[in-house]
Amino acid sequence: CADNTAMCPLIWWCGPRQYGLSTLFGVALWTALFCLICGLLYPLVKNLIERWPSKYEEEQGPVWFAWHVQSTIHASLVRMASSWTSSCRIANASHVFFCYTLVDTLITFYRKQMTPDYFAHHAVFCFFCILIQYDCFASYLAGWLIIMEISTVFLNGFSFFRNRLGYDHIVVKVFFVLFALTFFFCRLLGTSYIAGYFSYVVYKDDVPFVGIPRWHLYVLCAALTAAVVLQFFWAYTIGKKVVRMLVGSGGGDDGSRRESTGALRESEAKGSAASALRKRLLVES
Repeated sequence: CADNTAMCPLIWWCGPRQYGLSTLFGVALWTALFCLICGLLYPLVKNLIERWPSKYEEEQGPVWFAWHVQSTIHASLVRMASSWTSSCRIANASHVFFCYTLVDTLITFYRKQMTPDYFAHHAVFCFFCILIQYDCFASYLAGWLIIMEISTVFLNGFSFFRNRLGYDHIVVKVFFVLFALTFFFCRLLGTSYIAGYFSYVVYKDDVPFVGIPRWHLYVLCAALTAAVVLQFFWAYTIGKKVVRMLVGSGGGDDGSRRESTGALRESEAKGSAASALRKRLLVES
């Protein structure tokens, strides 16, 4: 990416040295935020939260609270920080996403909550970040991957309150419905669209990916296909929960976040101008 003289000055992680330092700083920042939420914010709201205790011990205490709050902050931040028309903003937001995902992986292992599908999700998207950032291109692809974080906000609300208020509570139902809708449109349809569009462009050789090794493009296509398969796997699980909630059975028999993170934990635009913009963003950082 350092060879891109137009973009590099506008991207804080551009260049090997800057990438290493900014990644260490980002990981340290997310870790510090997690500790601050546990040590400072949780004591302030502890009495309020304990008015609605969870029926599962592992969902009590500052770590569970901080996990959800930090995830919500991250999802909101990267979505607001990115922009469809600004390659630089998407590039910087992707690095924020990358650093957070590294920290979240470590926290999940620490809590002994890691599942194969959750680890696969984090590994695939860390791989996307590294490869796209290394080649300094495909901001349109990265933007679509970032937009999926919208559903995480509602997933966190559902996951945090479901075993405190109960599945039949209106707050829990609203969070779940919003999560299901955003998951369907932003994750399932969004990932399917960008995977199909990017793979089609690579197959048709419709965009001049100058300086990008061809095998990088093929590997990205394969990883996008894996991401789509993962989203459909989670969609099947979410669909079953929707049916259970609609028929009034409460929707859940296991109270750990493994289920909710396992049920997620993540047409072309009209007109020649929009099409040209997409193709330009595919090759830009």
